Amino acid sequence: MRNRIVTMAGCLLLTALATTAWAQEWNDLTADQQTMLAPLQDNWNDIPAPRRERLMRGTERWNSMTPEQQAAARQRMERWRDLSPEQRAQVQERFRRFQNLPPAEQRRLRNARERFRNLPPEQRQKMRQRFAKMTPEERAAFREQRQERLRNMSPEERDKARATMRKRWEERRNQGPNR
Repeated sequence: MRNRIVTMAGCLLLTALATTAWAQEWNDLTADQQTMLAPLQDNWNDIPAPRRERLMRGTERWNSMTPEQQAAARQRMERWRDLSPEQRAQVQERFRRFQNLPPAEQRRLRNARERFRNLPPEQRQKMRQRFAKMTPEERAAFREQRQERLRNMSPEERDKARATMRKRWEERRNQGPNR
């Protein structure tokens, strides 16, 4: 029985590998995939297999998006294309650092980003300007002070501080641009 299961698993694995390798040829791509990947057609066979697989999965993801999601993705791609090589390297490094953070810290950063995005545009702009005026040392000190304050709080105090901040943000948001 065990040998039969091992043999079946081996056959399934070989079939999956053969299917993946077979689907790697340009003519084996679907019409939608060929349309989306047309700029790569001449170099398709020179692209390493793992990258071709990612590109094929990307076309499937793209086709499953709503028009609004596609428009947002197009905008992100255009912004990426407009970055200098140095800026791209910085973004990639920040992404690598983020990926290496513990899940709780990733969640905290995602929540902070979402809170920032939910602020009124004027308030976001003021925060950006204030942060832009800081020297790198001032920024680091600001972050460290905030972290230190949070570390020294009890869980109840942290919850209370967060509730107070949310209340302030809501009040500012409701005041509108004429404060």
